[in-house]
Amino acid sequence: MACYSNACKAMCTKVVVALSVVIFILGALTAAYGAMQMGMIQKPTDFIEFEIDGSGFGMQILILGIIVIVTALLGCATAKFKKPWFATLFIILTFCLGLAMLIMGALAAFGGAIYDIIADTACLSNPGYDYYKAAVDSRMCTDQCKCPEPFKATWEAQDSALQESGQWERSGRDWNSMKWTSDGTEISTWKECYDAFLKNEFRADSFEQEFLNMGGEEFVAQLEESYDCAGVCKVPLFYMTKDISVGPPTEGCIQAAAEGMAANYGNTGKVALVTGVLLLIGMIGACPLCTGFEDDKMEKKKEEEAVE
Repeated sequence: MACYSNACKAMCTKVVVALSVVIFILGALTAAYGAMQMGMIQKPTDFIEFEIDGSGFGMQILILGIIVIVTALLGCATAKFKKPWFATLFIILTFCLGLAMLIMGALAAFGGAIYDIIADTACLSNPGYDYYKAAVDSRMCTDQCKCPEPFKATWEAQDSALQESGQWERSGRDWNSMKWTSDGTEISTWKECYDAFLKNEFRADSFEQEFLNMGGEEFVAQLEESYDCAGVCKVPLFYMTKDISVGPPTEGCIQAAAEGMAANYGNTGKVALVTGVLLLIGMIGACPLCTGFEDDKMEKKKEEEAVE
């Protein structure tokens, strides 16, 4: 380590201190976010087999934040004391964290294709639509659950689009099968249709009723609201929880969720990439700081030896 000049060590000291301050701020923000998550436990629905526990997710973020803060403190200690044990630990942590950030950042920032592959794989067997068709698409805007007349024009304007997308054919419906009324018995949402008629028709042990009993309606409502989607893979004819006035859905929830994740994590991935690069720069900057400054005579002698 004696081959590094005092000027080089002085420059690296400034670099490591500056990066350590930035890393400390990022770590503190990360730890604070994790702590907040631990106090925000989302109530799960029974339909989801695993519990969405905000505290568990928050704990992981909190631990990551603490590791980043420790790394920043080691960087400051490396710059201050210039001892091999501080520098070695700082170099190891910045290398591991930096490499992990680069990998995760690249996946998040440029992983749109990965999300598409996941969505396509999940939809290979077209799960769920037969049940959805029987419970929703074949029930809404029928003689049993007539839709409000004022929204007829909205749907009529979508006739060609529904033919091109295959939603008419997939649902076994066409424009002539749509029933409308304004006599006060009209149904605006599938939930109204269910409460008025379907609740007494579905067997207690049917998939549709079990789905609803386990919180399925709330689960679907979250998806439809968050991603403006309906169904699972194939786009159905009707939303399950949205009002008929919004018109027919245009995207299935698997694909919409994949696109949403790609968009949401894209900026996060770019931040992770920048953080990873900064950490690796800090690692390189710490290499000369395993030892302290040489005195003037020693440095001059080494410079002379280097010239010879």
